[in-house]
Amino acid sequence: MLFVSVQLKAEMRPVPEKSGSPTVVYQVVNDTALEKRISLLELKDQANKDWTDTNHRMIDHWIYWVQVLLAVLVIAFGAVGYFVVKKYAQQAKDDAEKAAANAKSDAEKAHEQSLQAEAFLSKIDGYVQKAEVHTDVLAKMTEKGEEQLTKISLEEVRTPADKEVIKSIIEESLKENTLDSLKNLIHARAIKAYDDENFEEALRLFNYYVDLFDGDGNIYFSRGYVNGMLVNYKEAVSDWSKSIILDSNFSPTYYNRGLLFQKLGENEKAMNDYRKAIELDNKNVFAHINRGTLYNELGDNENALINYEKALQLNPNIALLYYNMGNAYSDLDEKELALDKYDKAIKLDPTYVDAYWNRSTVYERLGNKELAQKDKAKAIELDPHVEERAKNNNK
Repeated sequence: MLFVSVQLKAEMRPVPEKSGSPTVVYQVVNDTALEKRISLLELKDQANKDWTDTNHRMIDHWIYWVQVLLAVLVIAFGAVGYFVVKKYAQQAKDDAEKAAANAKSDAEKAHEQSLQAEAFLSKIDGYVQKAEVHTDVLAKMTEKGEEQLTKISLEEVRTPADKEVIKSIIEESLKENTLDSLKNLIHARAIKAYDDENFEEALRLFNYYVDLFDGDGNIYFSRGYVNGMLVNYKEAVSDWSKSIILDSNFSPTYYNRGLLFQKLGENEKAMNDYRKAIELDNKNVFAHINRGTLYNELGDNENALINYEKALQLNPNIALLYYNMGNAYSDLDEKELALDKYDKAIKLDPTYVDAYWNRSTVYERLGNKELAQKDKAKAIELDPHVEERAKNNNK
Protein backbone atom coordinates (compact mmCIF):
# COMPACT_ATOMS: atom_id res chain seq x y z
CA MET A 1 0.00 0.00 0.00
CA LEU A 2 2.88 2.33 0.75
CA PHE A 3 4.31 1.98 -2.69
CA VAL A 4 0.99 2.60 -4.33
CA SER A 5 0.48 5.81 -2.31
CA VAL A 6 3.92 7.12 -3.18
CA GLN A 7 3.33 6.32 -6.79
CA LEU A 8 0.17 8.40 -6.90
CA LYS A 9 1.96 11.28 -5.37
CA ALA A 10 4.81 10.97 -7.78
CA GLU A 11 2.36 11.24 -10.64
CA MET A 12 0.87 14.37 -9.18
CA ARG A 13 4.16 16.04 -8.40
CA PRO A 14 7.03 15.17 -10.60
CA VAL A 15 10.35 15.79 -8.91
CA PRO A 16 13.73 16.24 -10.37
CA GLU A 17 15.64 13.19 -10.84
CA LYS A 18 18.51 13.12 -8.44
CA SER A 19 20.69 10.34 -7.42
CA GLY A 20 19.55 8.79 -4.24
CA SER A 21 16.18 10.55 -4.31
CA PRO A 22 12.99 8.77 -3.02
CA THR A 23 11.69 8.44 -6.55
CA VAL A 24 14.71 6.52 -7.51
CA VAL A 25 14.32 4.44 -4.42
CA TYR A 26 10.64 3.85 -5.29
CA GLN A 27 11.54 2.95 -8.82
CA VAL A 28 14.19 0.52 -7.65
CA VAL A 29 11.86 -0.97 -5.10
CA ASN A 30 9.07 -1.12 -7.65
CA ASP A 31 11.34 -2.83 -10.16
CA THR A 32 12.46 -5.26 -7.55
CA ALA A 33 8.86 -6.05 -6.63
CA LEU A 34 8.00 -6.40 -10.28
CA GLU A 35 10.87 -8.77 -10.80
CA LYS A 36 9.80 -10.78 -7.82
CA ARG A 37 6.29 -10.82 -9.07
CA ILE A 38 7.50 -11.94 -12.43
CA SER A 39 9.62 -14.57 -10.74
CA LEU A 40 6.65 -15.66 -8.73
CA LEU A 41 4.55 -15.81 -11.84
CA GLU A 42 7.26 -17.74 -13.59
CA LEU A 43 7.47 -20.03 -10.59
CA LYS A 44 3.71 -20.36 -10.64
CA ASP A 45 3.77 -21.07 -14.34
CA GLN A 46 6.56 -23.52 -13.81
CA ALA A 47 4.64 -25.10 -10.94
CA ASN A 48 1.52 -25.28 -13.09
CA LYS A 49 3.58 -26.73 -15.87
CA ASP A 50 5.17 -29.21 -13.49
CA TRP A 51 1.73 -30.03 -12.11
CA THR A 52 0.39 -30.47 -15.59
CA ASP A 53 3.38 -32.57 -16.54
CA THR A 54 2.97 -34.59 -13.36
CA ASN A 55 -0.71 -35.06 -14.11
CA HIS A 56 0.11 -36.09 -17.64
CA ARG A 57 2.70 -38.51 -16.38
CA MET A 58 0.24 -39.86 -13.82
CA ILE A 59 -2.43 -40.17 -16.48
CA ASP A 60 0.07 -41.84 -18.79
CA HIS A 61 1.03 -44.08 -15.90
CA TRP A 62 -2.57 -44.97 -15.19
CA ILE A 63 -3.26 -45.47 -18.87
CA TYR A 64 -0.26 -47.80 -19.04
CA TRP A 65 -1.45 -49.85 -16.09
CA VAL A 66 -5.00 -49.87 -17.38
CA GLN A 67 -3.66 -51.17 -20.68
CA VAL A 68 -1.62 -53.76 -18.80
CA LEU A 69 -4.71 -54.74 -16.79
CA LEU A 70 -6.80 -54.93 -19.95
CA ALA A 71 -4.12 -57.07 -21.58
CA VAL A 72 -4.07 -59.36 -18.56
CA LEU A 73 -7.88 -59.55 -18.63
CA VAL A 74 -7.84 -60.26 -22.35
CA ILE A 75 -5.27 -63.01 -21.81
CA ALA A 76 -7.24 -64.39 -18.85
CA PHE A 77 -10.54 -64.32 -20.70
CA GLY A 78 -8.78 -65.76 -23.70
CA ALA A 79 -7.48 -68.64 -21.61
CA VAL A 80 -10.90 -69.19 -20.04
CA GLY A 81 -12.50 -68.92 -23.45
CA TYR A 82 -10.02 -71.42 -24.81
CA PHE A 83 -10.89 -73.98 -22.14
CA VAL A 84 -14.63 -73.26 -22.50
CA VAL A 85 -14.38 -73.60 -26.26
CA LYS A 86 -12.27 -76.71 -25.83
CA LYS A 87 -14.88 -78.18 -23.45
CA TYR A 88 -17.76 -77.44 -25.80
CA ALA A 89 -15.71 -78.65 -28.73
CA GLN A 90 -15.09 -81.95 -26.91
CA GLN A 91 -18.78 -82.14 -26.03
CA ALA A 92 -19.66 -81.46 -29.65
CA LYS A 93 -17.19 -84.12 -30.72
CA ASP A 94 -18.71 -86.63 -28.26
CA ASP A 95 -22.21 -85.73 -29.42
CA ALA A 96 -21.14 -86.12 -33.02
CA GLU A 97 -19.58 -89.53 -32.31
CA LYS A 98 -22.72 -90.60 -30.43
CA ALA A 99 -24.91 -89.37 -33.26
CA ALA A 100 -22.70 -91.22 -35.73
CA ALA A 101 -22.97 -94.40 -33.67
CA ASN A 102 -26.76 -94.00 -33.47
CA ALA A 103 -26.90 -93.34 -37.17
CA LYS A 104 -24.85 -96.45 -37.82
CA SER A 105 -27.12 -98.49 -35.54
CA ASP A 106 -30.20 -97.07 -37.24
CA ALA A 107 -28.67 -97.84 -40.62
CA GLU A 108 -28.00 -101.43 -39.57
CA LYS A 109 -31.56 -101.76 -38.26
CA ALA A 110 -32.90 -100.25 -41.45
CA HIS A 111 -30.82 -102.69 -43.47
CA GLU A 112 -32.11 -105.62 -41.40
CA GLN A 113 -35.68 -104.36 -41.78
CA SER A 114 -35.06 -103.97 -45.50
CA LEU A 115 -33.95 -107.61 -45.70
CA GLN A 116 -37.00 -108.68 -43.70
CA ALA A 117 -39.19 -106.59 -45.97
CA GLU A 118 -37.66 -108.22 -49.03
CA ALA A 119 -38.29 -111.66 -47.54
CA PHE A 120 -41.83 -110.65 -46.66
CA LEU A 121 -42.42 -109.25 -50.14
CA SER A 122 -41.06 -112.47 -51.62
CA LYS A 123 -43.51 -114.43 -49.51
CA ILE A 124 -46.31 -112.07 -50.52
CA ASP A 125 -45.36 -112.64 -54.16
CA GLY A 126 -45.84 -116.36 -53.55
CA TYR A 127 -49.26 -115.70 -52.03
CA VAL A 128 -50.17 -113.46 -54.93
CA GLN A 129 -49.16 -116.11 -57.44
CA LYS A 130 -51.27 -118.71 -55.63
CA ALA A 131 -54.11 -116.22 -55.38
CA GLU A 132 -53.91 -115.50 -59.09
CA VAL A 133 -54.04 -119.23 -59.85
CA HIS A 134 -56.96 -119.70 -57.50
CA THR A 135 -58.73 -116.61 -58.87
CA ASP A 136 -58.40 -118.04 -62.35
CA VAL A 137 -60.00 -121.25 -61.14
CA LEU A 138 -62.84 -119.31 -59.51
CA ALA A 139 -63.31 -117.22 -62.63
CA LYS A 140 -63.58 -120.34 -64.77
CA MET A 141 -66.07 -121.81 -62.33
CA THR A 142 -68.12 -118.64 -62.38
CA GLU A 143 -68.13 -118.50 -66.16
CA LYS A 144 -68.77 -122.13 -66.89
CA GLY A 145 -70.96 -122.92 -63.92
CA GLU A 146 -71.63 -126.16 -62.14
CA GLU A 147 -70.71 -128.37 -65.08
CA GLN A 148 -67.14 -127.12 -65.10
CA LEU A 149 -66.92 -127.22 -61.30
CA THR A 150 -66.48 -130.99 -61.29
CA LYS A 151 -63.85 -130.80 -64.06
CA ILE A 152 -61.74 -127.90 -62.82
CA SER A 153 -62.53 -127.43 -59.19
CA LEU A 154 -60.58 -130.11 -57.47
CA GLU A 155 -57.47 -130.62 -59.56
CA GLU A 156 -55.34 -129.90 -56.50
CA VAL A 157 -57.33 -132.12 -54.14
CA ARG A 158 -55.16 -135.03 -53.07
CA THR A 159 -57.83 -137.63 -52.25
CA PRO A 160 -61.32 -138.29 -53.60
CA ALA A 161 -62.67 -138.07 -50.06
CA ASP A 162 -61.97 -134.33 -50.11
CA LYS A 163 -64.00 -133.66 -53.21
CA GLU A 164 -67.42 -132.99 -51.71
CA VAL A 165 -66.01 -130.99 -48.82
CA ILE A 166 -63.91 -128.71 -51.02
CA LYS A 167 -66.71 -128.41 -53.55
CA SER A 168 -69.09 -127.03 -50.92
CA ILE A 169 -66.41 -124.62 -49.67
CA ILE A 170 -65.75 -123.30 -53.18
CA GLU A 171 -69.47 -122.90 -53.82
CA GLU A 172 -69.79 -120.76 -50.69
CA SER A 173 -66.70 -118.73 -51.53
CA LEU A 174 -68.17 -117.87 -54.93
CA LYS A 175 -70.82 -115.83 -53.15
CA GLU A 176 -68.13 -113.40 -52.00
CA ASN A 177 -65.59 -114.21 -54.70
CA THR A 178 -62.64 -113.13 -52.55
CA LEU A 179 -59.56 -115.01 -51.47
CA ASP A 180 -59.99 -114.04 -47.81
CA SER A 181 -63.52 -115.42 -47.75
CA LEU A 182 -62.19 -118.74 -49.05
CA LYS A 183 -59.44 -118.86 -46.41
CA ASN A 184 -61.92 -118.04 -43.65
CA LEU A 185 -64.38 -120.63 -44.88
CA ILE A 186 -61.79 -123.41 -44.97
CA HIS A 187 -60.53 -122.50 -41.51
CA ALA A 188 -64.05 -122.27 -40.07
CA ARG A 189 -65.01 -125.63 -41.60
CA ALA A 190 -61.87 -127.23 -40.17
CA ILE A 191 -62.55 -125.89 -36.66
CA LYS A 192 -66.18 -127.02 -36.82
CA ALA A 193 -65.09 -130.49 -37.92
CA TYR A 194 -62.70 -130.62 -34.95
CA ASP A 195 -65.44 -129.48 -32.56
CA ASP A 196 -67.70 -132.19 -34.00
CA GLU A 197 -64.84 -134.68 -33.37
CA ASN A 198 -64.67 -135.36 -37.09
CA PHE A 199 -60.89 -135.31 -36.94
CA GLU A 200 -60.28 -136.88 -40.35
CA GLU A 201 -62.27 -134.15 -42.10
CA ALA A 202 -60.62 -131.47 -39.97
CA LEU A 203 -57.19 -132.79 -41.00
CA ARG A 204 -58.11 -132.81 -44.70
CA LEU A 205 -59.29 -129.20 -44.48
CA PHE A 206 -56.19 -128.03 -42.64
CA ASN A 207 -54.01 -129.85 -45.21
CA TYR A 208 -55.89 -128.14 -48.02
CA TYR A 209 -55.43 -124.75 -46.33
CA VAL A 210 -51.66 -125.28 -45.93
CA ASP A 211 -51.27 -126.52 -49.53
CA LEU A 212 -53.15 -123.56 -50.94
CA PHE A 213 -52.05 -120.63 -48.77
CA ASP A 214 -49.11 -121.91 -46.71
CA GLY A 215 -49.65 -122.14 -42.99
CA ASP A 216 -49.29 -119.54 -40.28
CA GLY A 217 -48.57 -120.19 -36.61
CA ASN A 218 -52.25 -120.53 -35.77
CA ILE A 219 -52.97 -123.04 -38.56
CA TYR A 220 -50.03 -125.28 -37.62
CA PHE A 221 -51.05 -125.03 -33.96
CA SER A 222 -54.60 -126.15 -34.78
CA ARG A 223 -53.48 -128.91 -37.11
CA GLY A 224 -51.16 -130.15 -34.37
CA TYR A 225 -54.21 -130.65 -32.15
CA VAL A 226 -55.96 -132.63 -34.90
CA ASN A 227 -52.90 -134.85 -35.46
CA GLY A 228 -52.65 -135.36 -31.71
CA MET A 229 -56.27 -136.51 -31.54
CA LEU A 230 -55.58 -138.92 -34.40
CA VAL A 231 -52.53 -140.21 -32.47
CA ASN A 232 -50.25 -138.90 -35.20
CA TYR A 233 -47.85 -137.80 -32.51
CA LYS A 234 -44.80 -137.21 -34.70
CA GLU A 235 -46.87 -135.17 -37.18
CA ALA A 236 -48.32 -133.18 -34.29
CA VAL A 237 -44.82 -132.49 -32.92
CA SER A 238 -43.78 -131.36 -36.40
CA ASP A 239 -46.79 -129.00 -36.63
CA TRP A 240 -46.14 -127.47 -33.22
CA SER A 241 -42.44 -127.06 -34.04
CA LYS A 242 -43.40 -125.11 -37.18
CA SER A 243 -45.83 -123.05 -35.12
CA ILE A 244 -43.03 -122.20 -32.65
CA ILE A 245 -40.78 -121.07 -35.53
CA LEU A 246 -43.52 -118.69 -36.66
CA ASP A 247 -44.49 -117.59 -33.13
CA SER A 248 -41.99 -118.45 -30.40
CA ASN A 249 -43.81 -116.67 -27.55
CA PHE A 250 -46.99 -118.73 -27.23
CA SER A 251 -46.89 -120.81 -24.05
CA PRO A 252 -49.58 -123.42 -24.97
CA THR A 253 -47.57 -124.55 -28.03
CA TYR A 254 -44.60 -125.52 -25.85
CA TYR A 255 -46.92 -127.17 -23.33
CA ASN A 256 -48.65 -129.28 -26.01
CA ARG A 257 -45.38 -130.31 -27.64
CA GLY A 258 -43.95 -131.17 -24.22
CA LEU A 259 -46.95 -133.38 -23.54
CA LEU A 260 -46.32 -135.34 -26.74
CA PHE A 261 -42.59 -135.58 -26.08
CA GLN A 262 -43.54 -137.08 -22.71
CA LYS A 263 -45.85 -139.60 -24.42
CA LEU A 264 -43.04 -140.45 -26.87
CA GLY A 265 -40.61 -141.02 -23.98
CA GLU A 266 -38.41 -138.03 -24.86
CA ASN A 267 -38.36 -136.80 -21.29
CA GLU A 268 -35.55 -134.25 -21.58
CA LYS A 269 -37.26 -132.50 -24.48
CA ALA A 270 -40.56 -132.64 -22.59
CA MET A 271 -38.97 -131.07 -19.51
CA ASN A 272 -37.43 -128.28 -21.62
CA ASP A 273 -40.79 -127.52 -23.25
CA TYR A 274 -42.62 -127.43 -19.90
CA ARG A 275 -39.92 -125.10 -18.55
CA LYS A 276 -40.30 -122.78 -21.55
CA ALA A 277 -44.10 -122.84 -21.29
CA ILE A 278 -43.90 -121.80 -17.62
CA GLU A 279 -41.26 -119.19 -18.41
CA LEU A 280 -43.59 -117.58 -20.95
CA ASP A 281 -46.66 -117.93 -18.73
CA ASN A 282 -46.14 -118.74 -15.07
CA LYS A 283 -49.90 -119.09 -14.69
CA ASN A 284 -50.09 -122.00 -17.16
CA VAL A 285 -51.49 -124.35 -14.55
CA PHE A 286 -51.39 -127.47 -16.72
CA ALA A 287 -47.73 -126.90 -17.55
CA HIS A 288 -47.02 -127.06 -13.79
CA ILE A 289 -49.23 -130.17 -13.44
CA ASN A 290 -47.62 -132.05 -16.32
CA ARG A 291 -44.11 -131.12 -15.27
CA GLY A 292 -45.02 -132.52 -11.86
CA THR A 293 -46.30 -135.69 -13.52
CA LEU A 294 -43.03 -136.03 -15.43
CA TYR A 295 -41.04 -135.63 -12.20
CA ASN A 296 -43.28 -138.30 -10.66
CA GLU A 297 -42.60 -140.67 -13.56
CA LEU A 298 -38.88 -140.04 -13.11
CA GLY A 299 -39.15 -140.96 -9.41
CA ASP A 300 -38.62 -137.38 -8.14
CA ASN A 301 -41.77 -137.01 -6.05
CA GLU A 302 -40.45 -134.06 -4.03
CA ASN A 303 -40.14 -131.92 -7.16
CA ALA A 304 -43.41 -133.33 -8.42
CA LEU A 305 -45.17 -132.06 -5.31
CA ILE A 306 -43.50 -128.63 -5.62
CA ASN A 307 -45.03 -128.27 -9.08
CA TYR A 308 -48.40 -129.56 -7.89
CA GLU A 309 -48.44 -127.07 -5.00
CA LYS A 310 -47.76 -124.23 -7.46
CA ALA A 311 -50.62 -125.45 -9.65
CA LEU A 312 -52.84 -125.68 -6.56
CA GLN A 313 -52.19 -122.00 -5.83
CA LEU A 314 -53.28 -121.12 -9.37
CA ASN A 315 -56.42 -123.30 -9.41
CA PRO A 316 -57.59 -125.43 -6.46
CA ASN A 317 -60.53 -126.95 -8.37
CA ILE A 318 -58.88 -129.42 -10.75
CA ALA A 319 -59.61 -133.09 -10.03
CA LEU A 320 -56.60 -134.25 -12.06
CA LEU A 321 -54.30 -132.18 -9.85
CA TYR A 322 -55.50 -133.84 -6.63
CA TYR A 323 -55.33 -137.24 -8.30
CA ASN A 324 -51.67 -136.66 -9.28
CA MET A 325 -50.85 -135.40 -5.78
CA GLY A 326 -52.44 -138.55 -4.39
CA ASN A 327 -50.17 -140.66 -6.62
CA ALA A 328 -47.06 -138.77 -5.45
CA TYR A 329 -47.96 -139.17 -1.77
CA SER A 330 -48.79 -142.83 -2.35
CA ASP A 331 -45.35 -143.37 -3.90
CA LEU A 332 -43.82 -141.69 -0.84
CA ASP A 333 -45.90 -144.06 1.35
CA GLU A 334 -47.74 -141.08 2.83
CA LYS A 335 -50.98 -143.06 2.86
CA GLU A 336 -53.20 -140.64 4.80
CA LEU A 337 -52.14 -137.70 2.62
CA ALA A 338 -52.71 -139.83 -0.48
CA LEU A 339 -56.25 -140.70 0.69
CA ASP A 340 -56.98 -137.03 1.35
CA LYS A 341 -56.00 -136.06 -2.20
CA TYR A 342 -57.95 -138.91 -3.80
CA ASP A 343 -60.99 -137.89 -1.74
CA LYS A 344 -60.76 -134.34 -3.09
CA ALA A 345 -60.34 -135.56 -6.66
CA ILE A 346 -63.48 -137.73 -6.36
CA LYS A 347 -65.40 -134.88 -4.71
CA LEU A 348 -64.65 -132.66 -7.72
CA ASP A 349 -65.34 -135.48 -10.21
CA PRO A 350 -67.51 -138.33 -8.85
CA THR A 351 -66.89 -140.29 -12.08
CA TYR A 352 -63.09 -140.27 -11.74
CA VAL A 353 -62.42 -143.98 -12.36
CA ASP A 354 -58.67 -143.97 -11.74
CA ALA A 355 -59.08 -142.03 -8.48
CA TYR A 356 -61.43 -144.73 -7.13
CA TRP A 357 -59.05 -147.48 -8.26
CA ASN A 358 -55.92 -145.92 -6.78
CA ARG A 359 -57.72 -145.08 -3.53
CA SER A 360 -58.70 -148.73 -3.24
CA THR A 361 -55.04 -149.75 -3.40
CA VAL A 362 -54.21 -147.37 -0.53
CA TYR A 363 -57.07 -148.80 1.53
CA GLU A 364 -55.64 -152.28 0.88
CA ARG A 365 -52.24 -151.17 2.19
CA LEU A 366 -53.95 -149.81 5.28
CA GLY A 367 -55.76 -153.15 5.76
CA ASN A 368 -59.22 -151.69 5.15
CA LYS A 369 -60.50 -154.38 2.80
CA GLU A 370 -64.13 -153.27 2.94
CA LEU A 371 -63.46 -149.75 1.65
CA ALA A 372 -60.92 -151.10 -0.84
CA GLN A 373 -63.49 -153.48 -2.30
CA LYS A 374 -66.12 -150.75 -2.41
CA ASP A 375 -63.83 -148.43 -4.41
CA LYS A 376 -62.84 -151.21 -6.82
CA ALA A 377 -66.48 -152.05 -7.46
CA LYS A 378 -67.26 -148.39 -8.18
CA ALA A 379 -64.31 -148.12 -10.57
CA ILE A 380 -65.33 -151.26 -12.46
CA GLU A 381 -68.91 -149.99 -12.62
CA LEU A 382 -67.67 -146.79 -14.30
CA ASP A 383 -65.14 -148.58 -16.53
CA PRO A 384 -65.22 -152.37 -16.91
CA HIS A 385 -61.70 -152.31 -18.36
CA VAL A 386 -60.08 -150.42 -15.50
CA GLU A 387 -58.47 -153.54 -13.96
CA GLU A 388 -56.93 -154.49 -17.30
CA ARG A 389 -55.60 -150.97 -17.77
CA ALA A 390 -54.13 -151.01 -14.29
CA LYS A 391 -52.31 -154.29 -14.99
CA ASN A 392 -50.89 -152.90 -18.25
CA ASN A 393 -49.67 -149.76 -16.50
CA ASN A 394 -47.84 -151.85 -13.90
CA LYS A 395 -45.95 -153.88 -16.46
